[in-house]
Order: sequence, then structure tokens, then C-alpha cells
Amino acid sequence: AKPAIAEQLALALAELGDLAGAARAWSLSRAANPADPFVRAETAIALHRAGDAARAAAELAELRAIPGAGTYAARAEAAIRGAAEPR
Repeated sequence: AKPAIAEQLALALAELGDLAGAARAWSLSRAANPADPFVRAETAIALHRAGDAARAAAELAELRAIPGAGTYAARAEAAIRGAAEPR
């Protein structure tokens, strides 16, 4: 999938509540944009929301290793922490 299309699909699927589908779409975008910290952060968040904590943690670890990706990693970590907290 083209990166922009995969990102739009991921956003639409998440909005519809298809968290597994959104995680798959973000993973497609990640495959096309492996060095894009925004895409990597969104992939980690989507994987976590879809219930794949191990892959989300691995994605976060890889994201942290990208030079200049600290802000994106911090945002992803905050989103994941927020999703884990009881409401």
C-alpha cells in the first residue's frame, strides 16, 4: 500500500473501532516508511491498542533507536500509558 493511503486507512479503521485492522494498516505504512518516527510511533500505539503488547514494546524500542525520534517515542509511551490506566 502507498504510505499515505495506508495511514489514512489506519486512521479510518481506528475511528471505526477496528483496532486490529488499524494495527495492520499502520504496519503496512511502517514497512514503506521504516525510518519515519511518526509512523513508527503510531504503529506502536496501534499494536498496543490491538492487544499486541510485545510487538508494541519492540516497536517502541526500535523507535527510540532512531536519531531525533525522542519526541515521537515520548508521545507513543504516553499514549500507551494512558491506554493502560483505568478510566
